[in-house]
Amino acid sequence: MDHPVALSVPIDHVHIDPEGRNRTPDTPVQDHLLRVSIRKHGILEPLQVASDGKGNGYTIIDGERRFRIAKDNGYDRLICVVHPCLSKESREELRMELKMTVKPVQ
Repeated sequence: MDHPVALSVPIDHVHIDPEGRNRTPDTPVQDHLLRVSIRKHGILEPLQVASDGKGNGYTIIDGERRFRIAKDNGYDRLICVVHPCLSKESREELRMELKMTVKPVQ
């Protein structure tokens, strides 16, 4: 796979990047609002993940909160944009690029 593709992925094949960025914890209000939105509308934006290159699953690049909430709500599959196997540096670069291109919800 050379280009990202959207796939329905079993949630137990998705894992948090242990070497990922140290993100600022969300406030309880932000967490609650996202939980309510996901319960009402589902997950509107796919997670961005990278193949781990070992065939064991996918590492989250963007969407850790959505992943945790989906898991808590009993989701068994997630729509993910799957990127080819990426180095740690490439994952961090993609995270920054995604952060800069995301439009705020109005």
